[in-house]
Amino acid sequence: VVACLSSSSSLVVSSTCSCIATMAIQLGAAALPNINKVVPRMLDLVQERVKSVAALEEEEAILCQSAVLSVEKIMSHLPHLMSPFVDKFLSCLLHPSLVDPQAHSALFLAAKQARQRLPEIIASRILIPKLCKQREELAEMSRHSLHALFAMLEQLCKSLSQQDVAASFPRIFKFFLDSLDLRFLALAGKTSIAGEEVVEVEGAMLV
Repeated sequence: VVACLSSSSSLVVSSTCSCIATMAIQLGAAALPNINKVVPRMLDLVQERVKSVAALEEEEAILCQSAVLSVEKIMSHLPHLMSPFVDKFLSCLLHPSLVDPQAHSALFLAAKQARQRLPEIIASRILIPKLCKQREELAEMSRHSLHALFAMLEQLCKSLSQQDVAASFPRIFKFFLDSLDLRFLALAGKTSIAGEEVVEVEGAMLV
């Protein structure tokens, strides 16, 4: 089955992603050796396609949608095995092609669902540092990507226990403080976000 991820047919690869997710859930921890191979490969499939073209063909978008949903499904059922892949998954989920409402609707909704699920299934002590790491790419992120990033952190903060808040507050405060650098980056011409978009992003961050 794993070999089918290299098929030249996008539809075959899409079906393979779904099949792998189902098998991994059934196998549980016994699937770890294969998970370490297939999850990075599924994420590579998404990254390769969203970086190579401005607008995805229908079959390519379906492939990316299937890969995103499959990885999200595996993470939901086996979160203790998935922390090594969270960084790469976040990079996919925050890519402009997956956060722009004007993009392929089914892929946009699949990515949005995964972004909403991650704060529920990945422990805050793991997810918060990784969200902060994504923010370090502030200058390269689109306004839609920043909106999505802020929304994930907001959702995560709402579910934190008092103990988690105490442990995470310095990092979260620095996250938002550093995010205010966006205006200076825009004035220096070091980001694609400018003008009213900067005000819009700042408003989303401060609400």
